[in-house]
Amino acid sequence: MTTDSSSQPPAIEGERVARAGARWTREEEEQLVVEVRAGTDVAEVAGRHGRTQGGIKSRLVRMIPDGEDVPDSEQLAWITARLRGDPGFDWRAQLERVSDDSLAASEAARSAPRAGRVTGPDVVLAVWQQVNGRELSDQRKAEFLAHPALDDLTAFSAEILAETGRRLHDEHGELLLTAWAAECAEPGLTGLPPSGELGLSLARTARVVRALVAALAGAVRSDSDRAVLQRRLGMQGGAPETLRQIGDDLGLSRERVRQRQERAMGQMRSAAVLLGHRSARDQARDRLTALVTGEDGTPDGGLVRAVAALGLPQADRALAAQVIARATGARLHERDAGRGAGEAG
Repeated sequence: MTTDSSSQPPAIEGERVARAGARWTREEEEQLVVEVRAGTDVAEVAGRHGRTQGGIKSRLVRMIPDGEDVPDSEQLAWITARLRGDPGFDWRAQLERVSDDSLAASEAARSAPRAGRVTGPDVVLAVWQQVNGRELSDQRKAEFLAHPALDDLTAFSAEILAETGRRLHDEHGELLLTAWAAECAEPGLTGLPPSGELGLSLARTARVVRALVAALAGAVRSDSDRAVLQRRLGMQGGAPETLRQIGDDLGLSRERVRQRQERAMGQMRSAAVLLGHRSARDQARDRLTALVTGEDGTPDGGLVRAVAALGLPQADRALAAQVIARATGARLHERDAGRGAGEAG
């Protein structure tokens, strides 16, 4: 393991290059393929995109079809030759499949046990250094240990940190702390398609919206409040439940259940968050905000209702819209936000 004593800003979060770790757009992927087919050197391509060479190589390798058994050491050469030699090669289909697998992983992880604080900051640092194959200097260790995402990362075991960290590093050529923490809390969250591309597929948009709302609901700090909201939205393995159904099951009045639901929604933008889930909550909130922002640059109530109906079609429509509105800061008309969420069932 090498020692990194560089005076450059750390690649922990403040990237060494402009767009290192940024989400790939369809237009950027198209440009990448054009450049590779034109014979452009990887270093030059990385400079044009404002990314690391590892990030460029990782994106190209993801275009290799699953059925191709290509040794790791030969993967970059294989995909480069394939792109240059076969103009009809459908590299987009593989990227679509990888993205869909990320969504499926996110859904599968919803029922996983919630983690408490189980790892010390020194362990998180050790895992990061192991994944990256280098040791930070004392100054950069201090910057690492002061990072806001570190508190989230200490909520996960060393095994989860290592597995998730290696996967992200393989995919992006680096390991940024905020993305690492978000992915540990909500597997698949960092691999969701950019909000600007979601209009191209209603089915995919619905799955992404559900995953983002699940990240919001899963970050509610109170176990009882979180469980009520998840049951109301149908995110505990069954269909959405009414206030009465949940109340009968818990031995509570409908009003008491509604109060728990309201407390949970009140945490969509608050400082209170389940340990380990702040990065995931904030990333989901930002993604939803981008999705419902109108032409005037502010969250639009009409878009909130449309997105809620698309992503949570079985849930109470007023409740689904309120959850997204609370998270994004959108304003709903009384007819949209009013009694439905509080009095349903």
